[in-house]
Amino acid sequence: MVYGVREPMPLAPQSLRPTSFPPEPTVSRAQAGGLATKTVGGAIAGADAVIILAIPWTAAEALVCEHAPAPAGKTVIDATNPLNTSETRLALGFDTSGVELLQSHAHAATFFKAFNVTGFDAIAKPRYPQGVAAGLVARPRGPQKDLVMGLVADVGLEPVDAGDLRALRLLEPLGMLRLQLEETQGGGRDIAFVLGPASRSGSSRSGRTVWRSSRRWRPVEK
Repeated sequence: MVYGVREPMPLAPQSLRPTSFPPEPTVSRAQAGGLATKTVGGAIAGADAVIILAIPWTAAEALVCEHAPAPAGKTVIDATNPLNTSETRLALGFDTSGVELLQSHAHAATFFKAFNVTGFDAIAKPRYPQGVAAGLVARPRGPQKDLVMGLVADVGLEPVDAGDLRALRLLEPLGMLRLQLEETQGGGRDIAFVLGPASRSGSSRSGRTVWRSSRRWRPVEK
């Protein structure tokens, strides 16, 4: 895995860092965990098959426009939520979506929506008493979607095929709902949506709150 960042540099202990750094390197390797970092352009160009876009929405469109030719023939997973600059509401929704806008700037790549409904805490520990946190994926079916679903499963989430174009325009509002629940339910970021069978109980040994719906979607929190 390679991280694309604006200023890649080794992660040395603070006391050992020089007061100034040399010109930006093409690639470096972090000492902690051996994670490689490259410039954004270098990471996109060097990606074998999959690129994950996990940056603030306010920077996403400009980044995709700047590097539009580079991801040609590759799968791009858009994990952003198109929030306005104050992060109080969606900047897009229902008649279009952020991922569709990004796709319009990079026609030769194939964009998917995934990971935008699941927070960092749920990705780190996806198992809840009510079940495994759902990893929803939206885009028409095909080999590339199977690849994305496999990546979602690899990080420990329950891969859920949410559908195609219509689902793209629904996952982003669902991501906004998750952010709203993080603020109002007092559980912080440790909140997720679990898709489980109707026979599961709504109670939890950990005291997490469960909301039910006719489709058995249940946001849960600690």
